[in-house]
Amino acid sequence: MNEFITPPNHVNFKAKRLFGEMGQIIDGSVAYVDLNGGGPIQRHTHEHTC
Repeated sequence: MNEFITPPNHVNFKAKRLFGEMGQIIDGSVAYVDLNGGGPIQRHTHEHTC
């Protein structure tokens, strides 16, 4: 899991980008959440531009 990172303002959560832009899919990621839960500290969304 060395390629996984904990994004800023997240806890108990590790993510890794799977791929970049492909046709209409801009990007994709996979995340591992700790057994006791985890994720963003504050609720938010991620904007993507085409």
